[in-house]
Amino acid sequence: MLNIIETTQPDLLHVQASGKLEEADIERLRPELARMAKAHDTFALLFDMRDFNGWTLKGMWEDFKTDNDYNQSVRKTALVGDKQWQEWMTQLSAPFAEGEVKYFARGEMNEAHAWLRETGRDS
Repeated sequence: MLNIIETTQPDLLHVQASGKLEEADIERLRPELARMAKAHDTFALLFDMRDFNGWTLKGMWEDFKTDNDYNQSVRKTALVGDKQWQEWMTQLSAPFAEGEVKYFARGEMNEAHAWLRETGRDS
């Protein structure tokens, strides 16, 4: 399941993922990504993996296509989780992202927000 969390930062999309993501979850996210891409040259993405257990096969495929469609619009992605495989997943996906990608442990949510607010690729 995916939930969009309201933020005070207009160019930040905060997504909370839990359980196993299905194709329908990613399809519900696409309009939010489109809205952010239209409203901002680039935007930041906070992907909060609270009780996240991965994807179904169709969910993973839809996520891959969605990432490909909006990759150039996302300048920074912070992934916040609490499992070792989530950190590995972040490291494996980083080379394929146009923007910066960084993993934060569950207790580092404030640091993730601060990092997303920093500007420039050298942050």
